[in-house]
Amino acid sequence: PAELGQFPAAAVIFRKQLVREADVVASVNVNLEDMFSLKGAPARTNRLGDFVRAAEGRQESKSTHPAVENALLAIGKVRYDYNEDPSRAQLPDLARWLDSREGVITSANGETRWEYRRGIFAVTAPAAQGATGFLKSAGTVELPSMSISSDMEFGSIIAVSLDDRPLSESRRILLQLASEQRNTGWEVSGETGGLKTIRSVGTMPIQYREFSGTVRFAQPVASVRAFDFNGREVKKLPAGQAVQLDRALPYYLLER
Repeated sequence: PAELGQFPAAAVIFRKQLVREADVVASVNVNLEDMFSLKGAPARTNRLGDFVRAAEGRQESKSTHPAVENALLAIGKVRYDYNEDPSRAQLPDLARWLDSREGVITSANGETRWEYRRGIFAVTAPAAQGATGFLKSAGTVELPSMSISSDMEFGSIIAVSLDDRPLSESRRILLQLASEQRNTGWEVSGETGGLKTIRSVGTMPIQYREFSGTVRFAQPVASVRAFDFNGREVKKLPAGQAVQLDRALPYYLLER
């Protein structure tokens, strides 16, 4: 349910291309003869990214080739070509997109931002803005046309324009929420903040953690209509600059 419930806003973003596709920021050419001779690519991934291999001591690559930093995948496209040309790699300086001090990676097109120390991934495009991650611990998330404050430990809150205008000018906006889900009877043991052991996977029905939070827009809205998981209108909420989220309703149609 949590995944399916996020399809409406995701579909609008994809179909209307509200978040632009990033350009190629790194390119790697692999010679076919080198590949078939098992010489490896002229650039390696920095880490295998597999906790199982990490436990076996195989997390670090032994290749002497330059590394394709994992951060590049959050910045833009990393393109691999396989042909008869000599193997080579063109890797950029990450400094223009990666702020190691603040722990922030900004995409090459400037429309997404990964704040890995805060545990937040933000969309900052003109017509689509929101945040996913550890919302409670992150505090207020500031975006170009809105801000998000929520007591949800982990969740997603995103707004998308329905009339192709930037959110600051849009007359119709879909505001969509998602939170955690689990089976009834799910049980774990272990220390808070550490590894846990699953004692019971539970069974149906699936439970959904209640929503909470406030979304404050730079420009006020005149109407707020709230909808349930089936897309049925349930009630109208107070309008204005700040929208107080209902604990049980995932969708809101905002109009100006």
